Amino acid sequence: MALVEVGLHSFLYRFRRLTWREEASVRPADDEDYRDAVLATALTDISGLKVTSLADARAVMRKIPRTIRTRFWVANSSLCVPETTRSPKRSQREMGEILKSMGIDPYGEARNA
Repeated sequence: MALVEVGLHSFLYRFRRLTWREEASVRPADDEDYRDAVLATALTDISGLKVTSLADARAVMRKIPRTIRTRFWVANSSLCVPETTRSPKRSQREMGEILKSMGIDPYGEARNA
């Protein structure tokens, strides 16, 4: 399987492509972002130095700034999940308010059914 290489300064990070089963089985630690857990799972080596354990890979990921890790995620994924500070419920409320301002009842048909 082809490796994805991402250069950062004088280091070359190599990530392997994960199958959907591997990605679905990734369980982040309590204080870890899901994307960081996926990147740590996929990390194979850094400039030729093998990453021997998942704990080592997670430690490496924690040392890299968030913006760089986001770029790693973009390089490794065709589905980029943008960072958001909004909760889904807040976004849903905002969408409802926008629809109401346009004169559309967002729950009209669902409530009448």
